[in-house]
Amino acid sequence: MANTLWYRYCIRLFIKRFRNLS
Repeated sequence: MANTLWYRYCIRLFIKRFRNLS
C-alpha cells in the first residue's frame, strides 16, 4: 500500500520535470 503513495509521488515529480523540459 505504501508503494502506491511512492509511485504517485514519483509520477508527479516526473511530470513536473518533463513539463519543465518542454
